[in-house]
Amino acid sequence: NNEQPVSFEMIRLTPTQLVFANPRHDFPSTISYKQITQDSMVAEISGKIKGKEQSQQIYMKRYN
Repeated sequence: NNEQPVSFEMIRLTPTQLVFANPRHDFPSTISYKQITQDSMVAEISGKIKGKEQSQQIYMKRYN
């Protein structure tokens, strides 16, 4: 992308999940956020790296 921003379209919106996609982008092509509990969520990025499907998950928890 030559260090340029990449646009993603929101393709799913539920009370506990958001999913964004850009099928023309290699990695990530999908970004999702899912609420696990009231104070935690998981973000997942997925797509192809060198033609092979890959994904990474990031768990987040709110601390007061």
